[in-house]
Amino acid sequence: MKKIFIAAILLTTNVLSSTAGTDPFSNRTIPQLKDKKTSFSSSRGRTSDNTIGVGGHASFLKLFGSGGSALIGIGINGLYSSDGERNAFFGDFTYYFPGKITGTSYANAYSSTTSPSQIEINTETKITTLGLRIGYRRYLINDVSEEGFKAYLNVAAGLLMIKGTTVSTTTTYDVSLYDEQFEPTVSLSGFTIGGGIGAEYSLASKVNLFCEANINVPANTVNGAEVEVEIPIFAQILIGARYHF
Repeated sequence: MKKIFIAAILLTTNVLSSTAGTDPFSNRTIPQLKDKKTSFSSSRGRTSDNTIGVGGHASFLKLFGSGGSALIGIGINGLYSSDGERNAFFGDFTYYFPGKITGTSYANAYSSTTSPSQIEINTETKITTLGLRIGYRRYLINDVSEEGFKAYLNVAAGLLMIKGTTVSTTTTYDVSLYDEQFEPTVSLSGFTIGGGIGAEYSLASKVNLFCEANINVPANTVNGAEVEVEIPIFAQILIGARYHF
């Protein structure tokens, strides 16, 4: 009986020894965890680090201090971001269709016997305008390369050029007796500094629809030297689309 008991103990010991290094769950399939970072980036629609965008837009420009309606224009725009995140540089060029602005001027009598010796007259100027801007954009809601809604602030330096012809619209005086004091041709230009806010909506991570509003003021100093201010403060609205590569 004692020998049988000892043999049973030895057999049990051998069985335990043979299974000690075996994982009873070794055949169980362990689910792979998804890379959260990769999944997050994919869901945000990011396609690459660099973002280059080219597009077109319509623009509405209002010159403050001058009569007349807002000018309507069309143009091209571009954007570059080195990391596709919150920072980007942009530029745009806009051609504004001919428009009209109104104002007042004076006409002085040629002869001292003419009365009155000076009269106030109304003027109308037909102008064509070109605008150029280069600036920096900071995205506040979502990144440049993300899909969906985005919002941003921007600052820019620009150049505005205005050319036109001016005529008198007052008909209550004899033009042969008075010397009109306005210039018949207008050629104005000036550097500008401005800023504004905008919003974008990305379709399929490539096509971005955008709208932005800016206020621009003429620069009175260039490279440390004072310059004559020829252009007024103006507001600008852009609505357009841009394709991201």
